[in-house]
Amino acid sequence: MAQTREAILTAVADEILDRGIHNLSMAGVAARAEVAERTVYRYFASAEALLDGLTAMVGARLGELLGDRPRLRTDRAESLDDLVDSLPDLYVALDDIGAAARAVAVVTLARGSDHDRQSRHDVLWAAFAPVLAHLPDAEARAIFETLYLLGGSVSWHLLTRSGELTGEQAGRAAARAVRAVIADLRTEARLTGQAQTRT
Repeated sequence: MAQTREAILTAVADEILDRGIHNLSMAGVAARAEVAERTVYRYFASAEALLDGLTAMVGARLGELLGDRPRLRTDRAESLDDLVDSLPDLYVALDDIGAAARAVAVVTLARGSDHDRQSRHDVLWAAFAPVLAHLPDAEARAIFETLYLLGGSVSWHLLTRSGELTGEQAGRAAARAVRAVIADLRTEARLTGQAQTRT
């Protein structure tokens, strides 16, 4: 049963990458997985459930690859710097997962956001909030969302899809970009604090 479920989810990833998310069908997935369409329905009630299943499978694989190392788990961030340092490891893990991770990136783009990202989003907001505190709320949120995007599967997909960058190279580049923004925000906060002290 687990093999059938995995074959179906692998077929979902392949269908998304070959035909696009908007052309995903239960019949297409069944044909690619070499199972009956009713078998697909036995595991997944709808195309939306297929997408959720694929996202959950990639999340579980990421958990396995990254292990229980606190600096790599966004649900237990030790510090903002630890999170940024973990980007190359995350991108390498996404490389290891391959097509399924790419398909999840496509799903994320099509849906406009991670479908079940709220807890990860909240933890990361708490980690970034101190360096954003000096900014007006709308600006802080915009910068945070940009940094959040750099740390996810969509950026990994976009940076590595041409094959010119490995996951590790892309992860280092993303981490460097995030570090540069954080350094700028810290400098700005320090200068803003000094200006307020003088007045």
